[in-house]
Amino acid sequence: MSYIYSDYVKAIEILELPLKFSLKTLKKQYKKLLKINHPDLTKKENKKIQEIKESYKILINYIENYEISFEEKDFKQSPEEFYKNKLFNDWRF
Repeated sequence: MSYIYSDYVKAIEILELPLKFSLKTLKKQYKKLLKINHPDLTKKENKKIQEIKESYKILINYIENYEISFEEKDFKQSPEEFYKNKLFNDWRF
């Protein structure tokens, strides 16, 4: 499935993440929200669990399929510069 930017922003909001986060933070927050919203604890059927799982799937899929460069020239850039250039080039039509 193909997603647009607003899908990613919505997923980030559902998982209550900042706009900059690590894979470790994503996984930790996912587990935390699943635990808090677990039907056995809330004693009700919870649509929130499905939203959390779908949001995690969207973000983890993006992270797993995003190419990261280990070329020396890219290491010399700040992370912000690297991703700004990478995203700009990826999204150009």
